[in-house]
Amino acid sequence: MLIGGLIWGYVIGTIVGIVATLNPDAIEFRCTMDNLNRFCHENLLSHDVSRRLREYFHQTRHLQVAAAQRKLMASMSPALQAEVSLAVSRLWLGNVWFLEDVDHKFLARLSL
Repeated sequence: MLIGGLIWGYVIGTIVGIVATLNPDAIEFRCTMDNLNRFCHENLLSHDVSRRLREYFHQTRHLQVAAAQRKLMASMSPALQAEVSLAVSRLWLGNVWFLEDVDHKFLARLSL
């Protein structure tokens, strides 16, 4: 019974570990917030300033994700950048009526 409980605990721990690493952006954000909290504590910042800093980082989280995506795109070849950018932008580009009959290469450049 004890061995079964240990195995079950190991299985649950493994599953939780896998699920926890599925979103690397969330992990990076939590790490940033941990660093910010440590910074506030070590520098004896007031509760008001600490709260405003946390609020700022929460409000600008999407900017951090966008910066990471730009960095990832910059590491691709120009051809891959155009292809990926077009694939990501295809939904909203398809809704622009005057772009319906435009050349595929032009749309790829436009989406960059």
